[in-house]
Amino acid sequence: MASVSFEGPVELGGIRVLGKGYAGVVVAARMRGREVALKIRRTDSPRRGMAHEASMLRAANAAGAGPRLISHSRNFIAMELVRGEPVGRWAASLRGRGSAAAFRGMARGTLEACRRLDEAGLDHGELSRITKHVIVSGAGPVIIDFEGASRRRRASNVTSAAQSLYVGSGIARDAARVCRVPPRDQIIGALREYRRDQSPAGFAGLLGALGV
Repeated sequence: MASVSFEGPVELGGIRVLGKGYAGVVVAARMRGREVALKIRRTDSPRRGMAHEASMLRAANAAGAGPRLISHSRNFIAMELVRGEPVGRWAASLRGRGSAAAFRGMARGTLEACRRLDEAGLDHGELSRITKHVIVSGAGPVIIDFEGASRRRRASNVTSAAQSLYVGSGIARDAARVCRVPPRDQIIGALREYRRDQSPAGFAGLLGALGV
């Protein structure tokens, strides 16, 4: 690791970082001449190391989701640095022409990534609180932070993310502000139908019901 840059939206002990989670702190760094996001295991973390999260991120990458894993050790994970805004802040900033299309594109991209994770049997575990777990970059939405992910429970990424985006949250209010959103009971009905039929046709039906 050549250098670390203390920047980002979170202040921790007087320094700026990209993020702070249950197990680690994320900072911007340079490694082999390129920018990376470096996750450092917290000294008070109950986790014994970063191997589980690295394994989950590798599995997510294989499914076409998450920032690209570069390397890891017991106390560190180096991954692709995704430049963008947390989805909650991004949605709140939408104004004017093109906002509806931008929101629908973000929602579709997020749900398609969730679908790939579901098909891989990998449950993220935190997408019901999606605000801090999706970054919207110039290339589209990226699901981050796989420290709580598991292959031992039923994967429910699509339904968790869809509820977080469209039902009873700050992001849902922004969706209603910029888009023509179906009534709440219609969305809940579509989610129930998708839980019953998780085939490709069932997923297409959910996207259609959400208008994305």
